[in-house]
Amino acid sequence: MAMDSKDVLPLDRELTFPHCILLKASAGSGKTHALTKRYVQFLLSERIKNNNLLNILAITFSNNAAKEMKQRIIRWLKELSLEIDESINAVKAVTTVSSVPLPEKAGHVLDQILQNYSDFNVKTIDSFMTSLFRASAVELAIDPDFEIMMDETYIFEYAMQKCIREMGLQEAETATIERVIDTITDRDGAFPWNPAVKLLKEMTGLYRKSSSLGVDLESAEQDGLKESLLEEIRGLIRRIRKVLEDSGLQLKKRSSFGGLLELPEEEIRDEDVLKIKYNTVPVKRPSRNSSEVAFMAFEEVERLWEELKGKVSELALLYSLGYYNPYTTFFRHFMDELDRAKKLHNRLLIGDINYHLSRYIDRNIVPDIYMKLGDRISHYLIDEFQDTSPIQWRNLYPLIENALSENGSLFVVGDIKQSIYGFRDADYRIMKSLEEEGPLPSVVQQTRHLNTNYRSHEEILNFAESIFKKRIHDTTLREAASATGLLDYIQQPREDFRGKGFVDFRLIERNNEEPEERRLLEEIIQDLLRRGYRYGDIAILTRDNYSVTQISTWLNEAGVTFASYSSLDIRKRCITRDIKNLLRFLDSPLDDFSFCKFLLGDIFGSTLREQGLSSHEISTFIFNANQETRDIPLYKRFQEAFPGLWSGYFEDLFRKVGYMPVYDLLCDIIKTFSLFSLFKEEESTLIKLLDSTVNYEGKGINNLKDFITLLEDSREDAEWTILLPDNNNAVRVMTIHKAKGLGFPVVILLLYGERLNRGIPYLFSETTEGTYLLKVNSGLADKNHTLERLYEFEKKRNIANHLNTLYVALTRAERELYILAVKGKGEHFPFNILPEGSIQYGSRQHVSRQGEAASGIEEHPFYCSCIFNRFIEKTGQPLSYYEKKRGIIIHELLARVRWYDPEGIERVLSEYRENSLTGQDRAEVRKMLLGCMSYEPVREYFQMRQGREVFVEADFVDKKGNLYRMDRVVVDPERVTVLDFKTGREHEDALDSYRRQIRKYMEILGDIYGDRQVQGIIYFLDIPDVALVSD
Repeated sequence: MAMDSKDVLPLDRELTFPHCILLKASAGSGKTHALTKRYVQFLLSERIKNNNLLNILAITFSNNAAKEMKQRIIRWLKELSLEIDESINAVKAVTTVSSVPLPEKAGHVLDQILQNYSDFNVKTIDSFMTSLFRASAVELAIDPDFEIMMDETYIFEYAMQKCIREMGLQEAETATIERVIDTITDRDGAFPWNPAVKLLKEMTGLYRKSSSLGVDLESAEQDGLKESLLEEIRGLIRRIRKVLEDSGLQLKKRSSFGGLLELPEEEIRDEDVLKIKYNTVPVKRPSRNSSEVAFMAFEEVERLWEELKGKVSELALLYSLGYYNPYTTFFRHFMDELDRAKKLHNRLLIGDINYHLSRYIDRNIVPDIYMKLGDRISHYLIDEFQDTSPIQWRNLYPLIENALSENGSLFVVGDIKQSIYGFRDADYRIMKSLEEEGPLPSVVQQTRHLNTNYRSHEEILNFAESIFKKRIHDTTLREAASATGLLDYIQQPREDFRGKGFVDFRLIERNNEEPEERRLLEEIIQDLLRRGYRYGDIAILTRDNYSVTQISTWLNEAGVTFASYSSLDIRKRCITRDIKNLLRFLDSPLDDFSFCKFLLGDIFGSTLREQGLSSHEISTFIFNANQETRDIPLYKRFQEAFPGLWSGYFEDLFRKVGYMPVYDLLCDIIKTFSLFSLFKEEESTLIKLLDSTVNYEGKGINNLKDFITLLEDSREDAEWTILLPDNNNAVRVMTIHKAKGLGFPVVILLLYGERLNRGIPYLFSETTEGTYLLKVNSGLADKNHTLERLYEFEKKRNIANHLNTLYVALTRAERELYILAVKGKGEHFPFNILPEGSIQYGSRQHVSRQGEAASGIEEHPFYCSCIFNRFIEKTGQPLSYYEKKRGIIIHELLARVRWYDPEGIERVLSEYRENSLTGQDRAEVRKMLLGCMSYEPVREYFQMRQGREVFVEADFVDKKGNLYRMDRVVVDPERVTVLDFKTGREHEDALDSYRRQIRKYMEILGDIYGDRQVQGIIYFLDIPDVALVSD
């Protein structure tokens, strides 16, 4: 059943319950739109039962998707309540509202959501499962006050150290560790010089895989089966050798079986047997004139060969099952230590949530919370269903089954062609199974399709279709493409997108010394800018993070404004690197290398330049220090050579480290080196660093060494990532996986060669007896049908992931798509399904930006609009945060105005942080500045006079050397006046403090200008009013 999004949702009065609707939607076809429309339909309908907020649950697979869906639902309800025709007509097409007008009903529902926001059930799958688990903790014998750890690094390292230490004390267990290391060496072909690191990596991978599948690994107990089978194989080999010797039959020249025959029987091992191919009999067939004895001998060899093949097949399976037995034995010890560590610290890993729920349900025990939710939630909506993993579906299914059994509904949206998270154990077969079988035999299963692509122009759609439907000829590739629907999907462009779009495909020979793609990348971007595109319209996609880093380097050197999603990780910023080096030195003063790196880094270099010093002297000092033979730490020699720099920048930090929390230490570093003023472009990095520090301290990470380890961890972590605003005018550089779900006016796709069959380290095999770890490769798969089936499926799934990733990449562009396919020698995929040479489709267009803001920055100011007068006029007590920000802006602007001059004020406003003031804010600030400078009691202090000097935001020092910054000091020949500006309301309880402050200023000025009268004025800008302060 094919339909567009306008009629994919039936009218509410046509719905029958229970029902299940599976919506198959290709890229850009509006599946999220349909999902949110369904949610709004259910909330507003008078004909659908159990449709309150608590009765409907929408599940997504990422925080951004959940956030976007909530925003869309609220926006839709708001537009309905404001009687916007387009929204009203769209909802009326699927919803019957008779007793109450639709805008009134929408407004009422919107009020309900805002008043009971916790009941607004749009959640990620992990968030929902976590809430289920927390509610069931007591039943599951888990402390309900547990903390969830998103990063398992530290507890894994702790468990590994304990495991190795405990096992190392016992001879038998030490042998297990040695066997694991031998297994790793045999598999990888290289000895791990630091086995502990390799063991940790292997055990981490096993934990993630087993917890995501909800299984416990078992060792395959063979009880001498393999040795017994090997004896039978040796006997068959002996018999074949005897037949050959007696008959004179010759082995085929290329047969490797001869090497096996030459081995002494007792030395034949399983590896020797399994490395031989058994596809054909290795003996030459007798010629026509050979004797009957020869033919009989050949027939005997054939019979023995078939028997040998059967035994080898059994041996291959036993070998596969037993190969990783040392792994699973060690893994169980590791898991025991990990469980003890989690209980000790009362922490759980995110992977434990689904695992524990799944094991509970597998025992046919349903937690009470499932019963309660079963009575409450009637309607389920699931987005990106193709990304569901088996364990997630297993845990959700009882709830969905219960809802459907009580006249509820299930609405799932997905696209198997976009299933690219196989490495996270997402299984597109779940969606295929739901389509073919339905959730329950008694429930009507409806599959619907969205055929219209609302994102991409026609030429882009045609190019993508031609790749998958016309250019995949290899049988293995076609099978994988067919499994995910890439060979027969249907997509049509919007009517106004027909005949439009541009595709430029370039096939490039790989040259690592002078990459051609770099030059083409710069040319394409410059051409786009000339034709009216902005940087923010362009996205550059590639397969891996290494390429993202390389491309970012090219763009940086070309002067292109860009935002790399990997560079948004503050740990990769140069300023963070310098701070990390300083922290490493402070934590371990003998670490000369870290101290040296900090001295030569950007922070200290900028500090030296600010002081008028040269970094060359520091470089010379370090060079000379390395030549010395004295065994003295570098910092001591630096202290001797530069006592002023040491005391000014390092001594205080050196003294405080170990006694201050990490957050306070970072604040001192930022203050000491004036990072906010010297690195204004890194303000967001520094703020994010401080925020992350607070969050990690809240999780109990207060140790400086642990914090440094966090900074050095290279894995992705949202905690360290700066969120990129949608309106940022910069080229986006990201991996294809990061771009999933997004669209861009222009996409430049860089494709490099990929290996489709990198090898499969191991497979999990679930049987009725348990779950086992299998070693599988092409050689073993050739010898056993069970292993062959598992191997071929895994290989096909891997290829499907690669093809799906390419599909996702080709469907991100809206108007123009550029593909730079960089092919190296001997590389095949994806070039074997791409055009053989460079080619273009469609035509380039100039972009008109009339009616668009040149930049969206002004629409989203850094400082919130509500911090100005209109906020204060409405509330007697302004929020301290906004008042503080408001005060900063007013003081900074007043510091730039020396005299009353309307034109000068206008110039200051236009130059002041264009992203800090909206148009409305600027008008209010202009009015306020003109008003405060013309206010009668202070107007004369903003006028020019002969002999008058004015100091704004000037620093003065008292007798003790303390520094004071004064807002405005007016020095006349006969008198000195200090003005201190205050924003907000005048408070009686603060006035005394203000007077003491101004008197201190007057005391300092009196010492400096001893022959002149000194007076002080406290100027309350918002009232306006002044308070005079005399000696």
